[in-house]
Amino acid sequence: FQELKQCKPDKPTEYSATPRNILMKPITTDSGETIGQREYCCEGKDYLVWAIRTSTDVKLYRTEESTGTTTLIYSGIPKDVKRVRMAQAGADLYFVDGKSVLRKYNCNDGASDVVSPAGQEPPIASLILFHENRLFLNDVNSPNKVVFSTIDSVGPQYHIYESTAFVQVPDLTPKQSSCNPVVALESWRGEPLIFTAETSPYIFVAPSGFDIPTGVSLRATEGNVGAMSQEGVSSGRNGVFFYNREGLFLFTGAVSDKVSSIMDPEFARINPAKSEEVFVQCHDDKVRVYYARGTSTINDHMMMYYVALR
Repeated sequence: FQELKQCKPDKPTEYSATPRNILMKPITTDSGETIGQREYCCEGKDYLVWAIRTSTDVKLYRTEESTGTTTLIYSGIPKDVKRVRMAQAGADLYFVDGKSVLRKYNCNDGASDVVSPAGQEPPIASLILFHENRLFLNDVNSPNKVVFSTIDSVGPQYHIYESTAFVQVPDLTPKQSSCNPVVALESWRGEPLIFTAETSPYIFVAPSGFDIPTGVSLRATEGNVGAMSQEGVSSGRNGVFFYNREGLFLFTGAVSDKVSSIMDPEFARINPAKSEEVFVQCHDDKVRVYYARGTSTINDHMMMYYVALR
């Protein structure tokens, strides 16, 4: 890998090692591309849930982290979906795939479609975010629209989406914004952020408490720099890092600043056909950027940015 501030850009450091097979074992009978994963806690147990694209469909598996026990929990997701994205709300894990209705999984009750009152159904979504007792979803049929669930006197209602519980990002018609769709949702410092393809994050000022949502507003931030995908956005202590074709950017609440200029030659080597699959992960004061280099079709390289040295 390459380190964004401490290595020579023209001399990458490469590591290779023989896998210790004793630490590895097959846990499913299916093999294929992993197109989504998420930690999930239910009744005091921690699970890892992930989506695998098979030759017939996409399946969801659940692995108990303490024992390694793995169970198939859902199948039948269309094989051609790009991603399966998930968010936990209460005891349920909700998931979207861009082609199907909103679904949920519970470790006791299994998986099912979310059933809503007539006229208050969620849209078909490819993005999902849990923030302060609400679920936020995009609308694949209206590319700059974000909706959110209701809170009433009983509590959070993750299956109810009022007709007024939405915002257009920016405030244009879907046709006008088709070239600048919502591509990622993230939460940082108590506020949901909406990333589009061509503009810096919008801060979504959502209503709180019991309401039929009113007073929804957006606050634009500086810098016309968009994100590529949900997987290219990751929040850390210092802000939200996101990948754009120009490089790695840091959003700190008002401005998006480029932090990867020293590595421009390496970012230029990212396969442009795979730019939407660049994966950014913040952990332990480091930001890792996984990417497909040159003609590669998989993320076979990684760059590391040391936040503490910024």
